[in-house]
Amino acid sequence: MIAVADRRAFATALDRDRNSAVCEAILGATPLELYATDDGSLLAIEPRGVARLSDPTSLDGARALASVALDHITVARGPVAAAEAFVGALPGTWTKIFTGCEMAWLAAPDLKPVAGELRCSTELARAFDDWRDAFIAEVFTAGGSPPPVAAEHLYVWTSPTGPHAMAGLLPQGPSGSRIVTVYTPPGERGRGYASALTAALSERARTEGRGVTLDVAVDDPWARRAYERAGFRAVGDSAVYQRR
Repeated sequence: MIAVADRRAFATALDRDRNSAVCEAILGATPLELYATDDGSLLAIEPRGVARLSDPTSLDGARALASVALDHITVARGPVAAAEAFVGALPGTWTKIFTGCEMAWLAAPDLKPVAGELRCSTELARAFDDWRDAFIAEVFTAGGSPPPVAAEHLYVWTSPTGPHAMAGLLPQGPSGSRIVTVYTPPGERGRGYASALTAALSERARTEGRGVTLDVAVDDPWARRAYERAGFRAVGDSAVYQRR
């Protein structure tokens, strides 16, 4: 276990481009179980039973971490091969509910002008719970749910005709951030709103000195092209498993 007062120093020492998800767990979860192997593989287990594997994680390291994991783990996430090795060493029936491509904001956006502007959801006179529900129903067909996004971290691309797309921007670790829950209602798709929104959020994060990453499902080439237009490039892979 690690004391709350020591977490920021620990996360700062750990922080690497691909370990932002583990840093987020270290900074945000109370209490938090942390395990490490000699090769540097790290496992952070949150109170709700979510296990996050660091990247890089060796396959032997992932299996070794599984040997100390407890029965309360219900979700495991991390690099595809490491996550597969980890859940393969644990009892129970595990189902892969997400396979994605990890993308980072590395290039200048290549976008056509899109009407509208970025606004925080707290500035708008409506909630977006219906959009979140629609996003979950569309994306998480095999179970699970996205990370919670507080209103102050939820952003919307909007114009005088109304809101067109939403996304969350969550701080991760001392120098990272992650875009989550990107959703455009069906009637608004194909007009560049998601690309404009993610590019604007990335620019906002950069002004705060933060890098930006996101996940896109491997079976969603439309979304990947939208993110590429916004300046994102593939840097790895990720998977999420759920124990039934």
